[in-house]
Amino acid sequence: MLKGFAKLLFAVVLILVSASLIIQMKYSISFNEYLAYSQPLTREEQQFLKEKKSLTYGIVAENAPFTSKNEQTGDNEGLTIDYIDIISQELNIPIYEKVVEAGDEPQALREEQIDITELFSAAKGSSSYVSTQPVYKLDNILVTLYENKKINYIRDLNTKKIAVLKDEFLEKALTGSMPKGQTTNFVYVPSMKTGLTMLAEGKVDAVAGTELTINYYAQQLGMENSLRHIGDKICSEDVALAVSVYNTKLYNILNKTLLQLKKDGAFDSSQKLWLGSSASMVTNSASVRWAEWIIIVCVAIVELLMFWESVLNRRIEKKTLELRIEKKNLQTIIDNIDALIAVISGDDIITQCNAFGKRLLGDERASFLGCGIGSVEILGDLYRLYSADPNAPYYAYRHREYAISVRVLNPEKGTRLIRIEDCTESNLAERKLRQENKMAAVGQLSAGLAHEIRNPLGLIKNYSYILQDYATDDMAQHSLDVIKDSVGRIDSLIENLLRFSRLSNDTSAFFNLETLLQSILSLERKKLDAGKIEIALSCPQDFSIRTREETVKILAFNLINNAAEAIAESGQTSGKIEISVTRLEENNLIQMIFSDNGPGMDENQLERVFDPFFTTKDTGTGLGLYIVSTEVEKAGGQISVKSTPSEGTTFTVLLPDEKNEEK
Repeated sequence: MLKGFAKLLFAVVLILVSASLIIQMKYSISFNEYLAYSQPLTREEQQFLKEKKSLTYGIVAENAPFTSKNEQTGDNEGLTIDYIDIISQELNIPIYEKVVEAGDEPQALREEQIDITELFSAAKGSSSYVSTQPVYKLDNILVTLYENKKINYIRDLNTKKIAVLKDEFLEKALTGSMPKGQTTNFVYVPSMKTGLTMLAEGKVDAVAGTELTINYYAQQLGMENSLRHIGDKICSEDVALAVSVYNTKLYNILNKTLLQLKKDGAFDSSQKLWLGSSASMVTNSASVRWAEWIIIVCVAIVELLMFWESVLNRRIEKKTLELRIEKKNLQTIIDNIDALIAVISGDDIITQCNAFGKRLLGDERASFLGCGIGSVEILGDLYRLYSADPNAPYYAYRHREYAISVRVLNPEKGTRLIRIEDCTESNLAERKLRQENKMAAVGQLSAGLAHEIRNPLGLIKNYSYILQDYATDDMAQHSLDVIKDSVGRIDSLIENLLRFSRLSNDTSAFFNLETLLQSILSLERKKLDAGKIEIALSCPQDFSIRTREETVKILAFNLINNAAEAIAESGQTSGKIEISVTRLEENNLIQMIFSDNGPGMDENQLERVFDPFFTTKDTGTGLGLYIVSTEVEKAGGQISVKSTPSEGTTFTVLLPDEKNEEK
């Protein structure tokens, strides 16, 4: 619809432009002026003529063929006089002639001595008069005698005398056409006839004026074969009727009258009589007809091209639609890939990026397109990591892991496709699965070992009871008591190991928290004793809760183990770990606080302590505390940490007690 409207608009514009060209050729006015001047006289304009009663037309004497004195009748005659009569008849108002000196017409208009005169167009601006639409066009020329062999170009007139009418426009044109620095010596004459006479007498070296006037008086004086042109014409200028700049009503009246007379051909006979065809007011009708045919042919060609274009456009639109659909489908597929897909030019400029990449880079508006890859923070950093080691399986960046691959799209231009996938979660899941499988294997191994150990342990225990009857002295009795206590400790250790390694699901269950913590401490006892680490547990004995038992196992084991390792690595000889368990009745929460007097952590380590793969150990995986925080969040709890370097670290865990929630 828009295209059809655009074509219609183009056709209308083409018609208007064509009409404007024809009007400009026929009447030398614009299309807007044609519309304005085609209107009839308004009441105010008619009233102006009625009150004026007559008009005065300023003429220059002896300016043939425009104005001259008929020697037989003594009346003025010429083209201008005929114009005056025709305009007077059209307006039905007397127009009287008044002779003014050449060049004094603007002053006469300003002083209201005359109402109308003929002047060169004031299109370039005048402070005293305004010009109507052009009446005819005149060429100004320079002539000299054939005998003046040294004068062939305008530059040869330096310091020479030039006869001219007092005409400001012609003087400026002459001065402008002369070489810079050349002196002009104008001799003002009352008429061209006088100027030519002075040229013949040798009083001046050249004459400047309108070609028609010079030719007319040259024939009268018999000089037509004695004159030659100096160079090309000086200038061409439209001649128009001029009125006072303040007389706007008369200005409009004359423009409307002139256009109507041009349409009627009222000036044709006078122009042919006085000018021939050299300065026609209305362009030759044959030329206009040719122009009209040319315009029609051009319009037909344009319409044919527009039709052919519409056929091609329909085909192109069909193909474009198909391509657009395919492109949209492809873009949808690319945008739904959970990886950054970007196209990089040969000079490392980002030209395209999918939706996931925009989200990853934190710029949904894609303002980074057109920028260098090095200026985009995340993408530039990852690309530098890839460039340093292209064969790495993944790259660690800001506590995340990314897999990066680069493929060349256009070897000649160096265009590349870069794919960056955040594989942090998948790597975590894979490592966590391996850890869980390892723990499951440890659990199975522990259960098998416990079974194998308990069998001979049961025999030792049974036979120790039998030997009780054969103990005859204190030494034998003491030995049996030591065997009994050792068997009891081994049996308790096996029970704790089985309890810790026993698989549990993600559902909540009732259990004694103090018993669970004691069993974990018994497993860690050897490591604590080896590091001379004192441990203090503050927890009521019958502290029964309902929550995810697996979560408590994981967090307690990791926090105790991390504290022990940190104290051991710091080289302290008096390490201490404190575990405090309390119930927050008002919030239905279980609070567990794990404190140690180890080396502590700085602010940077504290910010990253729960990030995956962050570790300060040479052999650490960086998953322990990340798994702890994840398990606590799954159970609906919270974990926080406080630490002071060289003083110690405190972890605070809050878990919901589902037993109290049920109540």
